[in-house]
Amino acid sequence: MGDTTDAKAASLPPELLQRILHYLLTGCLDLHQSPDWLPQAYHHPASSQTPFPRDPIYKPIGPSRAPLLSLTLVNKHWSIAAIRVLYDYVSVGSHEKSLALAETLRNSPSLAHLVRALDFAYQGPSKGARDGVLEIIPACPNVQHVRLGTSSIPTSSRCSYLTALGDCTRIRTFCLRGETNYGSLIIRRRAPPLFNFEDLVDLMGRWPDFQNLYLYPGSIVAKSPSTSNGVAWTLPSNLPRVKGLVLVASTDLKLFQKALSVTNSLEQLSLNITYPGQVYEIAPILVSSHGTMRHLDITVQCLGKPELPAAFYTALPNLPNLLYLRLSDTFFPVHRLKHSLPPKIGFLSILIYQDDYKALAEELRRRRDWLPSLRHLEIHGPFPKRWRNSDPFDVDAIDRVKRYCRRRKCHLEIID
Repeated sequence: MGDTTDAKAASLPPELLQRILHYLLTGCLDLHQSPDWLPQAYHHPASSQTPFPRDPIYKPIGPSRAPLLSLTLVNKHWSIAAIRVLYDYVSVGSHEKSLALAETLRNSPSLAHLVRALDFAYQGPSKGARDGVLEIIPACPNVQHVRLGTSSIPTSSRCSYLTALGDCTRIRTFCLRGETNYGSLIIRRRAPPLFNFEDLVDLMGRWPDFQNLYLYPGSIVAKSPSTSNGVAWTLPSNLPRVKGLVLVASTDLKLFQKALSVTNSLEQLSLNITYPGQVYEIAPILVSSHGTMRHLDITVQCLGKPELPAAFYTALPNLPNLLYLRLSDTFFPVHRLKHSLPPKIGFLSILIYQDDYKALAEELRRRRDWLPSLRHLEIHGPFPKRWRNSDPFDVDAIDRVKRYCRRRKCHLEIID
């Protein structure tokens, strides 16, 4: 029986065996082997950043790869499949490991050709030390996804990094972080950010298949030269249009507008609003992406804007394919619960006042067709009343919300 099983396993096509091995380690079965495929959000073990559906960098093999290493010893057939899965996604957690990987790829170019995703999750080399990142990136001609921490990269290396990244013409996803998790510590960049927006535009012009741009705090200069000198900026004709944009780095209004201008038919949009004028730039993007938007995450951190403008809520119901909606640090208007939420939403996270729990409970009770696909409801609050002279807080309202969510088989999470 054992010989028969071994023979059947050995006869599996390499592509099928690779997908099986990947599934056994991650629990994710990528039937189409799409570089942008990800069924659920995934928390990267070395990052505190919020996960995003289109970001394959957050789809790594788990923290332990020991099972894969064991499978490489089974036989030649299994060894080839396991090695391909091992090198499909490469996470580098320290400067020493980057040098070791650079040496491995230099001695075995065939392994370098297998790499599709590079995740440099460490604080970088010390000043004057050999930089393994600048050796690894050019050695991987088929790399499509790069996640780079710039917290310790000296500004003198800027041109070297731009050259190395620009030569990788197959890049589809670029993720920049200005801070790096180092154990339980967060290392923040003290020097000015390594790149400005003009650098990114130049790089995207060299990546014809580029689709996803992720910019975290401190990753780019908040004011690039062309936004501060008053010169009109036009979108370069050779620039690919971004489908997944995460812009949680602090930017001024003009740079914010420029970053949004490179998008077209967005599927994912995650923004951190830091200036009041930025809230008015969101609605036009939703209108231009009405048939494609699937993931929308807005955080409002500027003062004086407790709610998003009416134009935002007018555009929101015209997103028929929206599955994920998170609105943070901005109160959701309770009177818009009925008509401003697309019907396909499966994950909803909102912030409401004390007064609004009663209205939310009523919507859940009366309207069985209201958000029929909702499977996860996240509510931030209760907070103070919206109106001073409103009715006393209904202490039973939260219990009713919980009860109606149970009936709908919807997971409810209330965050105080």
